[in-house]
Amino acid sequence: MINKIALFILLTFSTFLTSSAQVSPWGTGTISNQSLSPMNGAGVYTSHVTWSFDVDNYLATHTYNIYIPSGYDGTTPYGIVTFINSGNTGAIFSSWIPVLEEKNLIMISGNGIGNSIPIIDRSGVALAGSEKLREILNIDSTRIYTSGNSGGARTCADLIFFFPEIFTGMLSNCGSAYLREVDQDYETYQPNSHYEYAGFNFWVSEMNYVKSFDRKYAMMTSFNDFREGDIMNIYHNGMEEDGVKSKFLEIAGGHCTTSTEHFRDAINFVEHPHINVILDSFALQTVVGNGFKLDNANILNQQLAFNHNASNIARAYSKDPFLWNDDKGGIIRTSVEIEPTNYNNNSYFNIGLLDFGNPSVYNEKIGHKLYDSVPNLLVNIVFDGIQPTVNILAENPDGNISNDTLFIGTFVDWSSNEPLPIKYHIWNQEVRIEFGNHFNPTAQVNSLTKLLDDNRSVRIRTDSNYWAGTDFNTGTLLTFAAGKLDTLSASSVINLNFVEVIAADTLVCNSISTMSVQSIQACNSYTWIDGINYTSSNNSATFNIVGAAANGCDSLVTLDLTISHVTNNTTTSSGAIITANNLGANYQWLDCDNSNATIPGENAQSYTALSNGNYAVELTENGCVDTSACVNIITTAILENNFGSEFSIYPNPTKGNFSVDLDKTYNSVLITITDLTGRLIESKEYNGTKLLNLKIDEPAGMYLMSIESGDQKAVIRLVKE
Repeated sequence: MINKIALFILLTFSTFLTSSAQVSPWGTGTISNQSLSPMNGAGVYTSHVTWSFDVDNYLATHTYNIYIPSGYDGTTPYGIVTFINSGNTGAIFSSWIPVLEEKNLIMISGNGIGNSIPIIDRSGVALAGSEKLREILNIDSTRIYTSGNSGGARTCADLIFFFPEIFTGMLSNCGSAYLREVDQDYETYQPNSHYEYAGFNFWVSEMNYVKSFDRKYAMMTSFNDFREGDIMNIYHNGMEEDGVKSKFLEIAGGHCTTSTEHFRDAINFVEHPHINVILDSFALQTVVGNGFKLDNANILNQQLAFNHNASNIARAYSKDPFLWNDDKGGIIRTSVEIEPTNYNNNSYFNIGLLDFGNPSVYNEKIGHKLYDSVPNLLVNIVFDGIQPTVNILAENPDGNISNDTLFIGTFVDWSSNEPLPIKYHIWNQEVRIEFGNHFNPTAQVNSLTKLLDDNRSVRIRTDSNYWAGTDFNTGTLLTFAAGKLDTLSASSVINLNFVEVIAADTLVCNSISTMSVQSIQACNSYTWIDGINYTSSNNSATFNIVGAAANGCDSLVTLDLTISHVTNNTTTSSGAIITANNLGANYQWLDCDNSNATIPGENAQSYTALSNGNYAVELTENGCVDTSACVNIITTAILENNFGSEFSIYPNPTKGNFSVDLDKTYNSVLITITDLTGRLIESKEYNGTKLLNLKIDEPAGMYLMSIESGDQKAVIRLVKE
């Protein structure tokens, strides 16, 4: 344990400091090569593994690089990230600074503690710097994190194992260590690179002591990092097996590549509150949450058995919708097991996450496939061979994505007499699904998806959010479904061993049936959740949604519906002019030949077409929007002509210059041009001419041109572009 006197002084002093404002003596920003004074009587820190650290000695012999966010003024407690670099220069990564700013975290990195320095000294310098900041500044003692790079990352893991009383989370980059030696299943990029576990002998009692503090461990790596395999071994064969709260996060790049998003995801994990929304082992014991709505399923032998048959699909729906589409996200764990004695390759099992925006879906028979036009994600496990196939599918209406196949992979090492563990890490930037067995590395993925180098973790990530910010924000419905592939053949029973859902926030409802009013404004008609199509306003209809409230109670909804109508959506036309018959509406004229594109500036009741085409008006009236039928307009017609069939005018439309061909020579020709209001633009007589080369200098628009010679006349609609 830590030296008791030192710990008492430390905690007493820390309590005193957090009660008053302590501004930074160096200001804010990056402070380089800073010396720190000795501790105020802290003495020697002794770890539970009996290693001792003289913090004053380290403070006297080392300098530090420090980053203090610009918002720090001593009034609010900030967290600390103590960083150990692989080189002898204390690093402050520029890409991490935005996260330090937004998360209110101070970073301190000791100089002169690279990979050649003994672990005890590297750890001691990092510990001393962090503890001294706790004396000097206003620090939140629940947010003290170890961090490091490569060999420094392995040492930062040792540091939190030395002092789990002080450090509350780990943020290692391109390296890590663990409390015991683990199986070496994964070697990536650089085969046979050496693995390092903690630099001291951890016995079971010491492991249990560290685990009792329930710390969180985020391990950052990259796809071509030669340490990625080591980190996967630690994660899968150490932390996951021992029930440690952990996550590994990777990005593209080589050894020690990192980024702002990389670090932000790590911070969000170690600061995840881990609220247990659902925990059900089906063992007839106290559970978290309100259980499951069952359809052709029952609890048998401490498992949830799915009894699908030829005519019925077996299903289970969670009664506790949960939240996850945010920075911190959620975690789901479960384990699927197929009845092995009669395994006959004729079953499927689905795990679905369905947006709970419309609670009426709770009463529908869902889960056997993607739900149309609603955000949802489906993992489909097909037991149709010796090794099952996994399909991951998504429906994303906000992204105009329907039935998106994200992944198809077949296991290579599953046995019908063993369970299949499945774990989700899901947050607004990524969906990660980790399976207990390994896929054939030739699995099919789409552009959003990657099968990681462990061949068991499927990563779905985009440069921006795959889902809209409003998707899943009223909760997510967790569904399970099992069925036959061939209804005429026998099928195996599928069992669910347990379900656990961890979120960063919860949904709460009253213990009795909740009552709410659903206010809706609609145009012309609306079909409500009761299936009735209403064509007039209604404020009395009610509907009871069974089990829809977050704690499994019913939810009684009253309809408050206002129906509005567009009173008239017809038009009339005269020549090139189209007029909407509605008075007092808002108008927007549309070009039907260009995908109903709006015509800029054309918002009057009438529209004069400038070129041949089809046009409509969008009317907004009484809060409703409607669009008229398209009207065909021919604008460039010769309205009148008795000069003969060879008479012509070109080009029309014109940018200014145009010609009139009379077909033969006339002694006297009068040309008159007016606008559509009758205003005279030009009137001129031409003598002894057959071809007239003319020009109109007026603004773009439509004009009427009259050509007269004796008793012969032509009238042309002329368009200036």
